[in-house]
Amino acid sequence: MFWHPQPEAPAQPQGRRAPTPYPVGPPQRRGTATGSRPSLDIVVSRGPPTPWQDPALEWAQELPKSVKGGARLQVYGKPRNENRGGICSAYLKHIVDNYDNLPDFIFFIKDEEWSWTHTGSIKERFLEAISSQRRYFNINDAMELPSVYNSPHVSLIEQWYTDHIDKWIPFSQIPDPDWATGYRGGNQFLVHKTLIQELPKQFYEEMYRWVMTCGIPSQTTDEMLETTWHLFFVIWPRMQAEKRRQNKLADLGYNVGQQFPSSLPPVV
Repeated sequence: MFWHPQPEAPAQPQGRRAPTPYPVGPPQRRGTATGSRPSLDIVVSRGPPTPWQDPALEWAQELPKSVKGGARLQVYGKPRNENRGGICSAYLKHIVDNYDNLPDFIFFIKDEEWSWTHTGSIKERFLEAISSQRRYFNINDAMELPSVYNSPHVSLIEQWYTDHIDKWIPFSQIPDPDWATGYRGGNQFLVHKTLIQELPKQFYEEMYRWVMTCGIPSQTTDEMLETTWHLFFVIWPRMQAEKRRQNKLADLGYNVGQQFPSSLPPVV
């Protein structure tokens, strides 16, 4: 088993991570005409109606109006009394169904305008995200993840990683075995399609199948995934960008083990 929890690992240098990590490079506008706005899907994962929730999702209907040119609102409902799938099944289903024709950005959120995981309303956090100029932005500013090794689901995460993630993102290659500390959790974020597509469609198909058939309560699978979205959409794309940079250097005849020459900027 490759998993080696290290609860007393050496302290990391300050400033190594920001609570909301910057993405790799500037925002991209692939697939859009020059000067046109990026296309945007707003995906709402809807649980069974409750007395304190807006049944019409009027606050969500307002979100596309705050984007110049509008956006497409997609609502995924969870069947009543269905104890599988959870919040994240909607996200994965949307990615699988649209993988070959994704919009430039997707804003994934729960069906709650107000939540303890973020300050202010969803609309305020949405405007912050789309004006951030980041390719990945988690809006849950009140929810910073603890060490993955302090998670109550650490044994489940270990087995899940071994069986379903390691073949796509080798655990032995990630920069830090504790990939969660300092990042935001909460399953609500803006993400650019280029970050999603650093992993193949098969990855998301298998992840969706796992969520729907693993037999683990949906609340638990949601809590497991909230520790790993940034692994998929930030850490892995950075690793791939570094790999491309090293390959570029090798093609130019540089010894990739040497310090990067200051006259040649990184390729990301």
